[in-house]
Amino acid sequence: GGMRGYPEFDDHGRPLWFPANPQADSADIFPGTDFRFRPDQFVVQPAGGMSQFGYAFDSGGNRFTVWNSRHLQHVVIPHRYVTRNPALHVGNVMASIPDHGDAAAVYSITWNPLNLHESEIGHFTSASGTSMYTGGIFPDEYRNAAFVTEPVHNLVHVDLLTATGATFVARRAREGKEFLASTDSWFRPVNTTVGPDGGLYIADFYRKLVEHPAWIARADSQGIYTFAGVLQESDFLEGQDRGRIYRVVPEGHWRAAAERPSLSRASGRELVRHLAHPNMWWRATAQRLLVDRRDRSVVGALERLAAEPGSPEGKIHALWTLEGLAALEDEVVLRALREARPEVREQAVRLAELRLGSPGIADALLRMAGDADDRVQFQIALTLGELPGDRSFDALRQIAAGHLPDPWFQTAALSASGTDPLRWFAALREGDPSRRATPGRQQFVRRVASLAGARQDGEEIGGLLGAVTGDDDGRWILEGVAEGLQRGRRVRAELTSAKEADLLRLLEAPAAEVRQAALAVASRVHFRGAAALRAVTDRAARIIVDPSASTAARVHAIRVMGLDPGPSRVAAVAELADPRHPSEVQLAAVGVLIEKDDLDATRALLRRWNGYPLAVRDVAERGLLARPRHAAALLDAVAAGEVDPARIGRGTRARLTGHSDLALRERAGALFRDAVQDSREAVIRRYHQATVQGGDPASGRTVFQRVCSACHKVGDIGSEVGPDLASLTNRTRIDLMAQTLHPNDNIAPGYEAYLLETSDGRSFSGVMAEESPVSVSLRAPGGAEQTFSRSIIARLEPLSVSLMPEGLEGAIDVREMADLLSYLKSLK
Repeated sequence: GGMRGYPEFDDHGRPLWFPANPQADSADIFPGTDFRFRPDQFVVQPAGGMSQFGYAFDSGGNRFTVWNSRHLQHVVIPHRYVTRNPALHVGNVMASIPDHGDAAAVYSITWNPLNLHESEIGHFTSASGTSMYTGGIFPDEYRNAAFVTEPVHNLVHVDLLTATGATFVARRAREGKEFLASTDSWFRPVNTTVGPDGGLYIADFYRKLVEHPAWIARADSQGIYTFAGVLQESDFLEGQDRGRIYRVVPEGHWRAAAERPSLSRASGRELVRHLAHPNMWWRATAQRLLVDRRDRSVVGALERLAAEPGSPEGKIHALWTLEGLAALEDEVVLRALREARPEVREQAVRLAELRLGSPGIADALLRMAGDADDRVQFQIALTLGELPGDRSFDALRQIAAGHLPDPWFQTAALSASGTDPLRWFAALREGDPSRRATPGRQQFVRRVASLAGARQDGEEIGGLLGAVTGDDDGRWILEGVAEGLQRGRRVRAELTSAKEADLLRLLEAPAAEVRQAALAVASRVHFRGAAALRAVTDRAARIIVDPSASTAARVHAIRVMGLDPGPSRVAAVAELADPRHPSEVQLAAVGVLIEKDDLDATRALLRRWNGYPLAVRDVAERGLLARPRHAAALLDAVAAGEVDPARIGRGTRARLTGHSDLALRERAGALFRDAVQDSREAVIRRYHQATVQGGDPASGRTVFQRVCSACHKVGDIGSEVGPDLASLTNRTRIDLMAQTLHPNDNIAPGYEAYLLETSDGRSFSGVMAEESPVSVSLRAPGGAEQTFSRSIIARLEPLSVSLMPEGLEGAIDVREMADLLSYLKSLK
């Protein structure tokens, strides 16, 4: 940041504005985001997006980040837009843009590489030091190309970017070959930048090892660190006195005398000329110096540069420099909005956002809703959200309709603070009376409906329920309302009697998808019409004992019975948790007993604890931990000998012994101190035979579906909770087996379990599915996600254990393990 008119600065000093929020307080500052600093105003502001090591801007001011195996992400939407509508769920403001995916393959040519951990071989694991090429001397195909270092594999990767919609697609510059790779295993490139001469500079910290504490063995009795009997402590210091910087230029340029900068001594008019320099370093530095000097004598020259034919980059920098000098006139902005080059129009829209109260500016933006360029339209949608809803709605609807399959455009349109869900829904049906079942329409209907659910406005929810019919729109409306209700401040919403009746009728709709979605809404509603509710649950009670009813029908009926707030249903539901029933029925019954929030229901659940299979017990554990008094009931059952402590997962024990409630924490510590705990090493030794005997991949696929699919997905089987197993096929069988049986020994980065506590005392756990400026989503085994508004989060912290339970040896024998390992090794 800096003086008035300064935006956040990139690595090269290139400024890009976004306005200050003088009303911002500590609630606007949270983990998981980048920040910008405005020293002249003593303000720190969240910027949206985050990076691990590497941060870059292209010539259009787009921000790019990296994160370990995700080697290139684009920050699509700035923070200020996604926070203006608290009811809108935005899972992420960044897009991972490579068409070759996350954890993409890399092509190392290193001789005798030394890798500390085999799971990281052959794909991105240490992406860092990204920069966008803006130097002006590389071939045209490298304009704004993204360079990323990969020190573990001794190479520098490059992607070429193509604009698409609101973001980009990055493709490899060369298939099967990197931009720069070394046979030297000590070559460790960690950072890149573009210099004033247009060259790409690469910092190589040149070390024998790239280490991480998680992969290093503990010291032995002599204090010597070893790894597989090969490494000594001295190996980690090798190269500490070395390091190199490489300069990469096109052939023919390396001997050429580069233009040497001396901009601090340049006159104002010379600096204005440099605003159109082919190299962004010169442009950004000239702009910074002009604004720092506050020299208004150059205003006329800047206005001419912005108006006359020439470099679009020169026009953009001239416009922002005028803004930085507090000399940008409305007519200059209006002229820039009519520029032929879309990149100039896009920046002009951003500048116009600061002047929405000026005559003619807002009208000009509204007329641009049909602009021919996608990126200009996207920025217009974001900017128009600052206007009152009555004024901006038609233009936003036009933009959204033209880009309905694009979730980024959906977010831009719905982020307006005055968004009216019923008006949007009416516009959707008016614009497409046929209600075509397209993925884009489905997603948009769901998101519109979720706004009403998140606001927990009974009139809005009732208006949407009244529109539910047997078509696909009905299902999507209900799913959206349910998702929004989950994020609301209150545990349950209230409807009018008439809308309660509508919802109860939908619980018995012909379409199974509509019934299930209606049930998700009903579970978040406080029913006041007891008689109507009892009639529905009475019919459900008859279904669960009907021998001719399908398992799916019984599961739905059990969950409908759970809507009855009275205690009379507990015994009937508890009976269905018995192991003699199908696992789907057991899971449904356990879920209802947990949701009852009733100690009698909890005690009924605990009485059958020692007979639950692992999957049912895992659901029961997570449910009981959601409320302190139910966690206390679990400890009561352990103390009374009703629950075997060995049948409580390590993750649950860790949460209980680290509970925020002091009494629970101390009691759990005493109870579990002497609990029987399996030696993981002994279990692994017992299963070693599975790693050396042959296995059947086809049988292993069946084992995967039964044992692993709750947390892992392969093809169309399973849920995406844990890592992509196809990226782990380079691991040895021993490593795969050990990680299956001892998941807490090495938790994959990005798949740590988190504990979340809400302000009303509920507790949840899961892997971090999505995190945005306004909400957090956790994903539990089975793939179910719960989204929480940051306003109701009292505690959020990583757990020290994996979400994957220990004890899988109870569900898989040695032969099945051999089959599973063969299947995993066969994945591509």
